Amino acid sequence: MNENFYVDDFICSVDSDEEARQVYHEAKLILSEASMNLTKWKTNSNALKEEIETVTSKEVKLGFPDSSSKVLGLKYNSSKDLFTFSPETIVEASHSNEPTKRTVLQISSKLFDPIANWYHCPGNQNPADKITRGCSVKQLSQDNSWKFGPPWLSDFKSSWPVQENSSICCDSEESCSMCCESDIVPVFNCAVNKSILNIENFSTLRRLLRVTSLVFRFIYNARNSNNRKSGPITSSETSKALIYFIKMSQENSFSSEINKIKLNKSVNKNSKLCNFNVRIDDDNILRIKSRLSNSSLDVYEKHPIILSNDYFASLIVYDCHEKVLHNGVNETLIQVRCKFWILKARQFIKSIVYNCRVCKKFHAKSGGQNIVPLPNDRIEKSQPFEIAGVDFAGPLYLKEEKFQLEWKFIVEGAPWWGGFWERLVRSVKNCLKCVLGKTSLMYEELNTVLIEVEAVINSRPLTYVYNDVNEPDPLTPSHFTVGSRLTTLPSPKLNANSINVELTKKWKYRQLLLDHFWKRFFKEYLLELRSVMFTKQ
Repeated sequence: MNENFYVDDFICSVDSDEEARQVYHEAKLILSEASMNLTKWKTNSNALKEEIETVTSKEVKLGFPDSSSKVLGLKYNSSKDLFTFSPETIVEASHSNEPTKRTVLQISSKLFDPIANWYHCPGNQNPADKITRGCSVKQLSQDNSWKFGPPWLSDFKSSWPVQENSSICCDSEESCSMCCESDIVPVFNCAVNKSILNIENFSTLRRLLRVTSLVFRFIYNARNSNNRKSGPITSSETSKALIYFIKMSQENSFSSEINKIKLNKSVNKNSKLCNFNVRIDDDNILRIKSRLSNSSLDVYEKHPIILSNDYFASLIVYDCHEKVLHNGVNETLIQVRCKFWILKARQFIKSIVYNCRVCKKFHAKSGGQNIVPLPNDRIEKSQPFEIAGVDFAGPLYLKEEKFQLEWKFIVEGAPWWGGFWERLVRSVKNCLKCVLGKTSLMYEELNTVLIEVEAVINSRPLTYVYNDVNEPDPLTPSHFTVGSRLTTLPSPKLNANSINVELTKKWKYRQLLLDHFWKRFFKEYLLELRSVMFTKQ
């Protein structure tokens, strides 16, 4: 029955009346258990036809008035056991419009469907191979096999070339046993989950999450007509869309690893995640379990979400690159590490940052210069803004020793004397060029942009960004002022009780952090300046 059912039509052929009667009773019995009654039976067996008419005499007759009925679009004459075809369709087609190849094929396909009815043509007699092997137009026009096919095609089928049987046949029991003893290799076909949207059609992460949130809202409103959502997209809807694509990316990249972790099994040694301690959280998201579980860091910083180098990860990297105002690889890498851990992130981010169209417009190769020893003001411990550099535009007349400031002027036309603030001025200009371009802003808008640029510049890494999740975060200038990066949102934790005690603990903890940061600054930053090498330029 599984092989002879086509939608709701059951077509079967047997050798005798007894077999036909058995098929009739068993088919009705099986389908009656599902409350489905097979009707409109047609057969060329007179004995079975009488039995069917006796059973269905009390039922409403839905059959055809004559002895013919339609079977899958063709009329079947049960008395003569013939399939018939009415030429009326050909006449109607010829009168309606000028006959075309498409109409002829459409009419002929009603009579014969060539699917699964093929015959092998030997390669040396196949006219279709003449073009691929090379043949001139003159030779092709004189070749009858190209026009009419192989010469044996118009003969009787008995004279056709012998069709080789591709099935494996064992000549003896010994060879059959050898076939049975052959190795069986299991093949697993992992079905890749398809997203509701093709993310490769989106160039930014924000646009992808916004459109996905609208799709989710449409689905929710279609299922909940009494409680529809409206208005602008909320942050919870955006977070839901982000979690959806994170799961989709992880299932497409680490499907076998996720299945083994759910079964409390270890991943394979050749897996990309074999060097990481991974786990699945409550949202079924794959995270890296680090040794910082008991720290006061955010959950994303303690247990970042692991991703592969797919297109979704590239959207995340480019979004973080825009958040740091098109700064370099290290700044982008730190911003990505706030939530995600991308495999081979540094090389992956380099390929994206170097191909950024905005950065290509403003970042050009600069000439090299000789490296000189750093001044004392750069290597001595001091408070923020105790020593500050100012880039003036034009001559200014000053009164000496006013406001207890000691002024040290650089030589005119030698900007490399103030190299460290000149480099920061360049960083600020690069951020402004990439963000603003030729846009004209009001004072309040420009002030807001400058404050954002200030936060990005003060969150730049001063030390090396490690590839190990258990290593500490790199130092930034903001660590010496507020104790954390300015571009990272703080965790929403506030204890209303014992506020004074908490503030005292926070203040002491901050002082310890500052001392720790200064020690790291001398060890990881100042000592690293000794190893600066000359460039090829």
